[in-house]
Amino acid sequence: MAGKRTIIDSQIVYGKDDIIYSETKSSKIKTKPKKRNPKKENPKSGEGKNGRKKNRKKRALIAVAVIIVLLVASYLTFTFSDIAPIKYLRELYIGTAMTTDEHQWLATWFFPKSVIDKVMSQQAETFVGINEADVNIPGKDNNENRPDDILGQKNLTVGGKDYTGREVLVNDIEQGIVVSRLSGPSYEGKIMLVDDPSRVFLGVTPYWGSRGLFMTDMLSHYDAIGGINASGFSDPGGHGDGEKANSGCRYNGENYGSYRGDQLTFGFNEDDKMVLGMIDVSQWDSYSIRDCCQFFGPALVVNGEQQIYQSSYYGLHPRSVIGQRADGVVLLMIIDGRQPGYSLGATLDECAEIMVEYNAVSAAACDGGSSAVLGYDGRIITTPSTSALRSTGRYLPNAWLVKRK
Repeated sequence: MAGKRTIIDSQIVYGKDDIIYSETKSSKIKTKPKKRNPKKENPKSGEGKNGRKKNRKKRALIAVAVIIVLLVASYLTFTFSDIAPIKYLRELYIGTAMTTDEHQWLATWFFPKSVIDKVMSQQAETFVGINEADVNIPGKDNNENRPDDILGQKNLTVGGKDYTGREVLVNDIEQGIVVSRLSGPSYEGKIMLVDDPSRVFLGVTPYWGSRGLFMTDMLSHYDAIGGINASGFSDPGGHGDGEKANSGCRYNGENYGSYRGDQLTFGFNEDDKMVLGMIDVSQWDSYSIRDCCQFFGPALVVNGEQQIYQSSYYGLHPRSVIGQRADGVVLLMIIDGRQPGYSLGATLDECAEIMVEYNAVSAAACDGGSSAVLGYDGRIITTPSTSALRSTGRYLPNAWLVKRK
């Protein structure tokens, strides 16, 4: 009678009566690992489920605390540090926000009023004198004949370089116009050189008090070959219709708008020389001003000298600038902006530097922002920041225009 067979460890044991027989098992017997019993593990050791959960929470809290500390430290550093690069970026950010009509909250929400006031108080004082630069217009101030190529156009080629080393985009010999490309660390733009200052005038909308004109319509209405925007205007919500300038201006000896004693006056006198300064409207006739406009901000160039440096507190914006060389050549410049990936804009000192490079003896800034636009031969050749109006520009109350020959 067979005995009972029992497996003990690695042996097979047979039991019969009181006699036990055993032999080694020839085949391997696989044993399963024992399951861990979390209930028997010590939570305090961190090895149990509850312990691991607590450790994860602890690490998350530490990470959040570190992030908060870093953010606070970064904010305090950016807000109060006097380290030159950080200070410059802070002034540039605050200046850019505070010199807009609609986006000042980008500064006021994040910076104390004392910091904002300190930055904005650095804005340069407006030139208070009267600048009548030493302009000698060949063929007008003397008995010489006016040069037939004062812009040196016969030696220029499209795609070549102008006298500042910038790329020539337009070389219109028939119309006495040269347009060059401007490019800097944060901006793209264009500058137009006009051979004869007598051709430059301030055109105003024929619908003054009702609505302005697009730049393309300005060019058509006045049969002008080119031009840039001029005066600022009321712009509630960024939807102003340019019905009239928010300051004084003059077209062909006739005054428009309301004179502002806190704004710079600049334009051309009867001798076609650029005049600028804090000129009271009662003096416009005594200075023989034929066309002029007004705008906020300092003069950029006076008597050939740059007037503004390190103007980060005026912000980074699209810009519109007019200037004149000593030989009478007029400079009309537009800087595009507010378009990340293409052009953010320029500071006022960058604009002044460009004007000096082009040998300007006088220069002033017109209304910038989304109104900044340069027109040539019936079309817009810059890129206004308002995408929906890039083919026409915004409605404008007036513009500096160039008569066709």
